[in-house]
Parts: sequence; C-alpha cells; structure tokens
Amino acid sequence: LDLMGETYIINGVSKSPQFKTQLNFDLVVTKDYMKGIQDDLWGSISSYTYLLAGPNVTMASINTQLESIGERYIYKEYQKKNEDMPSFQDWKEKSTYLGYFAEPLLGLRSDSKTKNLMMPHLNVAQFNVLTIVGLAALLISMINFVNISTAKASVRTCEVAVKRVLGSSRKWLIFQFISESFFQVLLASLVSLALVEGLVKLSPGFLDGMVDYSVLHSTELVIGILIFVVLLTFSSGIYPALYLSSGRSINLLRGSAGKALSLFNAASFRRSATVAQFVLAIVLIAGVITMFQQLNHLDTRDLGYESGNVFILENTSLLRESTEAFRQELSRKSGVLGATFADHFPNQSGITVLDFMVKDEAGNEHPFIRYRTDPTFFEVMQMDFVAGGPFGTAPKKESSNGEAALYPVILNETAVKAMGLEDPMGKVIDGNRQIVGVVNDFVFSDLRQSISPVMISRRGKEPYSKMAVRMATGNFDIETVKEVWSQFSDKPLRWYEFSSNYDELMKEEAKTFQAILTFSIFTIVISCMGLLGLAVFTIDQRIKEFGIRKILGASIADIARLFSWDFVKLILIAFVLAIPIAVYGLNLWLNDFADRVSLSPSVFLFTAGITLVVVLTTLLIQSLKAGRLNPVETLRNE
Repeated sequence: LDLMGETYIINGVSKSPQFKTQLNFDLVVTKDYMKGIQDDLWGSISSYTYLLAGPNVTMASINTQLESIGERYIYKEYQKKNEDMPSFQDWKEKSTYLGYFAEPLLGLRSDSKTKNLMMPHLNVAQFNVLTIVGLAALLISMINFVNISTAKASVRTCEVAVKRVLGSSRKWLIFQFISESFFQVLLASLVSLALVEGLVKLSPGFLDGMVDYSVLHSTELVIGILIFVVLLTFSSGIYPALYLSSGRSINLLRGSAGKALSLFNAASFRRSATVAQFVLAIVLIAGVITMFQQLNHLDTRDLGYESGNVFILENTSLLRESTEAFRQELSRKSGVLGATFADHFPNQSGITVLDFMVKDEAGNEHPFIRYRTDPTFFEVMQMDFVAGGPFGTAPKKESSNGEAALYPVILNETAVKAMGLEDPMGKVIDGNRQIVGVVNDFVFSDLRQSISPVMISRRGKEPYSKMAVRMATGNFDIETVKEVWSQFSDKPLRWYEFSSNYDELMKEEAKTFQAILTFSIFTIVISCMGLLGLAVFTIDQRIKEFGIRKILGASIADIARLFSWDFVKLILIAFVLAIPIAVYGLNLWLNDFADRVSLSPSVFLFTAGITLVVVLTTLLIQSLKAGRLNPVETLRNE
C-alpha cells in the first residue's frame, strides 16, 4: 500500500465497530515517531496514550503518578535551562507549566480539557436546549392524551354504568382504563422505536449523521424504555381512569356525563391543562423565531476579513527553503490576487486557547492568542488597520540605546483594550515586542466565544506551515495551484476552502435549529389536537345550551363567536404566562453567544399572531358546528 510516498504492508482487516468510536479510522499504520526525538522536548501534543487501568485504580491515583513523573523528568530538564526556575509546586500554578494528565473515555465528549481532541466535544448548550424541547413536547403530548381521553367521556358513560350495575368495582374499572392507556403508550413506543431504527439503518441525508445509535443495541436501554413506558402510562393515564370511573350508576344511566362524572373540578383541570399546553407551545414558537434571528445575525455579521475565493494550503512547510519561490511562481498565474504564509488562520480548530502570556508595561501578565504570519497576511485576508500598518521588511529593530532588539508585533483592538493602552503605537510590551500596528477585531473558530486578545508576529527562519491563496472572483481553480505545487514538491497537496470552516460551524448551529423547528411544529400540531379534543368535549357538554340560545334568536355567528371566545381567552392567558418564561429562557440561551441579538417586542407580536391564526383555524370547523346545531335535535329529550 502506497501512502504519502511510503510503502506499507497490510497485516489485517479490522472488524467494523458496532458503534462510532473516538478511533474512527479508515486505516491504522505503525510508525516509529521516537527516532530523532530529543529527550528534552516535552511540549508536543501530537499523540495520545491509552491506558487500561485495573478495577480498583482511580483517576486521582493515576494523575498523582503522572504528576510525579513530570516532576522527575520534565521539571528536571527545565531546571537545567532556567536557573531561576521556581519550585515544582509554584511552577504548576504558572501558565508555562507542562505536564501530563489522564481523562476517562466517558468524559471526552463533554468535559474534556484536552486540546486538539480527536473526538468532537458535545455542545452542552445545544444538548440542553434539545432536552428541554423534547421534554416540553412529551409534556404537551401527555396533556393532549388527558384532554382527548376525557373529551368523549359521554360516549363511555353507558358502558361504565352497565359494568357498575353488573358488579364491576371502581378498582377494576381503573385497572381497565390504565391497561388501555398502557397498550396505547406501548404501541406508540414501538412505532417510535421502529422509526428510529429505520433512520439508523437508512441514514437519510437530511439527518447528516445526527442519529447513529439505536436503543435496541443495548439491553439496559431496552429495560429503561419499558420502565419509561410504565411511568408514562401511569402519569398520563391515571387522571382519565379516575375521572371515567368516578360516576354513580344511577347518574350514569341518566345519560348526562357532565353531572355523572366529576373529579377534582374536571372542567377547570382541562382548561388549566390547555393553558399549560399552549404556554409551552408559545415559548417554543418564540424560541424558533429568536434562534432564526440569531443564526441569521451570525451568518451575515462582519467577520473582520473576507473569506470568499480563498483556499488554505496546509503542508507548505514541506517546501522548506523553496517557500518564497513557490509564492512568487504562484503569484504570476492569472487569477491569483495574492498569497500569504502563516502558522494559523481564523476559523481553524485548536487556536482559540489563551495560552500565550504577554506582559504589559507594568509587568502584569495577560493571556493572548498568538498568530505568526508574514507581512502580506493582512492584505490577502483584507483586514483593516485601526492604527499603524504591517510589519515591514526589517526582521527586527535596535532600541534607541542599542542594548536590546525590538521585535515588531501587531495587536487586535481587544488586545489593546485588555492591556489598557490608550496610545499603543510604538509601545514596548513583554520586554522586547514593539507595537507597530493595531488591526480590526476578527472572528475565531467559535460562534459563541467573545473575541480574545491577539498578538500577531513574524516567524523566524523556520518555514510557515500554511498558506492562503486569494483568487479573483470566478477564478477559484485549485488545479492551477496544484500545477505549481508539483514543480516544488512530489508530496500530495492538502488544502481546503477557507470559508468552509465557518460554514461548518454554521451548519452545526443550523442542525440544532432544524431539530427544534421540527419539534416545535410537532408540538403545535399536538397542541391543536388537544384543543380540538377540548372543543369537541365542550360542544358535547353545552349542546343543550346552544340549542336554547338558537331558540332565543342567536345566529350561527353569535354561537360561533361565543364558542370560540372561551378558547381564545385560554390562549390569551397562556400568552401572558408564556412571555416571562420565554424572556428568561431565551436570554439564557442568547447569553451563551458573545455576539448576540436582543429580544424585541416584535418577536412576541409575531408569536401571538401565529398562535391566534393556528388556534382560530383549529376551532373554525367546531365553531360552525356549534352554530349549526338543530335545537329540535338537541332538546327533544327535555
């Protein structure tokens, strides 16, 4: 097997794992990385060590042993280079500390502190939002089940009456209704599991890998689902069972469900349940609108640079001394507007850690992100200077007294504010770094974090590891670059479109938005089903009242208006209760973004409009039905 110019022999084929793992590889190769590595190079984070611990070994004991190894070897090497090296315990408190630590595999997805982790981190904020939305949908479904179960109570009054006359006890009737609820919930659960299993197997494109694990793969989860079905049955079916079994036989046989069945003021309970249902639905609608506004804001905001028509070459360090010749040759090609070298570029993972300490003029340390670029970086990336300009061509400047070399650096606006520099131009920081320019703030590789202090400097004699090439609009042609690359290196060229990194970040947020939008639509639909069930129940209870009103001269419009207004009042109450909940929850979610939109009254006005349209549409048919009732039919038994 020829891989990156080296030959490998295939010694085996690994069985595909049942689930996705951190080691999601296509092939595994062995290579001796230790050849030529110096004993005192402890700063690399390019590899990981997997340790299988014994049953009684704790994470704390492992980290204690790793700390002692660091003190014995790493600290010893640094002592040789630094005469004023602090004690090991003092060194641990400083940002320059180097050491090893262990983490459990189960924690790598959520609370890992490791840089450049192979396993993607769980977005806790997104997970919490989806959990809350899922629980809200479940609660609304339970309320909906209760409303629909009790809405047609009059249909079952005769059945309950006959069973009571024939000797059935109330306990037996409660058991019967609970059993019916159990089988309905169980059937719904089986259908849901079948749909999930189908999605796992088919992996449709619109899911984009969001579903990759089935509960059917785990015995523990299957048992958990069964327990959940039992608990859900009891919590959602107990009230309908108690309500339907609460009537006396003599009252039930008279055929008046409203008088025969009475439990905990059932009418108030159903209205309260409907209000709670629409409180959750209104909060979700407001949430969807706010999330859309926030995503649109992130998608259209000024990043501080122009990412279009730029692609990044990832392995230019292979060119060594030919890097400048490669750039000059590439710049001669038509359509190439510019090329720049750097160790990192914005929106690249692993560079948003504030791990570079810089001292201000007073000697106070400030955490920075460090970029190392060439002078053309700002022109190619189309970044604006607030003050000063690029590095220039001189590698360093001699100070006025000739005692020390001053290295030019460029700060972003946030760095200037962090260090409290009112007039930063020409100031010396960190002992030997002179500020020659201040560039506008620009976005890093996280949609939620605030812009951090950045210091941009030049690299020494070593070649840069990456290169950005800007093409003219309509001339985005990687083949031109590959052609020039082949003249300088026989290694494959690794590259990616610069805008793709930010687009991927937006896609992750968009997937969460789509999931919440789907849940919200589903929630609104089942809320309307619950409202429809309550409307049917209300007509059943007030059928004689509507008949009398028709005899006394009420029109169809009057009856429909009277019938609808009772439900609109419930929705208005729900809206009033939902506003503070929505404001609190949405501000909590938006506060996770450093660059966020503000909540405006238009969000809630639009939410109110959508809710009323959906509710009135749901009630329209039932309202007309109530208005068209024939009083002869409704009052003939009176």
